[in-house]
Amino acid sequence: MLKKILMCLLLCFAAAALSSCYNTPVRHLTSDIGMVKKGISSEEDVLIYLGDPDIVKELGGGRERWIYQQAEKTAVEKLPWVGSHLGTPQENVAIITFNNKVVSRVQYTSSDPDEMSWEENSLETSK
Repeated sequence: MLKKILMCLLLCFAAAALSSCYNTPVRHLTSDIGMVKKGISSEEDVLIYLGDPDIVKELGGGRERWIYQQAEKTAVEKLPWVGSHLGTPQENVAIITFNNKVVSRVQYTSSDPDEMSWEENSLETSK
């Protein structure tokens, strides 16, 4: 009887945990940025492709800049308690500039926060 109750509670917990993910929008910045076309895509198009921007900057003269930021973690980096010690997430940034509500410039960068740590490491080992 106790096993049945525990199994039922476990199933309810799993269902609740999975259902909480259902309504969470997922942004795939790395692939979705390719759909944004300079001179063709409008603000509405970008909202459909990428969702709401993380930062909006008014530049004046009908110009606006939208900034999207995303950190991508590997499966190992997502592990509870130890994942944060096993690597650093890849940081993706997309900067889209609009002129009169049409995309005039698209910039995308992807970097690892530890990219420049080689400089510190090489200086330490050369001492």
